[in-house]
Amino acid sequence: MGIVATLSRIKPDRFDQMRKDNKFPHSYESESFCIDKCWEIIAYTLVGKHGPQDDDLLAEVIFPKNRVNTYQDEHYSEGYNYSTPDRVKAINEQLKLITESVFIELFEKRPYDANAIYPFWNKSEIDRQYLLDNFSPIKLIFEAAAANDEYMAIVIGD
Repeated sequence: MGIVATLSRIKPDRFDQMRKDNKFPHSYESESFCIDKCWEIIAYTLVGKHGPQDDDLLAEVIFPKNRVNTYQDEHYSEGYNYSTPDRVKAINEQLKLITESVFIELFEKRPYDANAIYPFWNKSEIDRQYLLDNFSPIKLIFEAAAANDEYMAIVIGD
């Protein structure tokens, strides 16, 4: 078992209610997509760096800048990150430029071995197809959210 990520489209009125109720996105929306354990490698493939990046819009596919904490004490917090509808549109425009072949080219040139990306990748045809099977729906969910002026939220956890 590993940590997965779930992307959710959220209508603006439901987003406001969700924040007010201090709930997670899947409590309010059925338009979600679960990215298997490969969310980290997808982010690394898109950006070429680990984790959130201040200078790269594509990093916000997996690491949006805005956060809602649904629980927090001095030792622990849980919550989700999200992108506003305007940010979703900008991210979508960048994602449109990443075709399957461009994505695979990026995947092939990244030094995963030197960066301990989990799970570990050997760049086989099976790995490439697995990543495309998870990346293609990301593009579709962002496209739909952008077309409908919706928020995008991501929950990373097991």
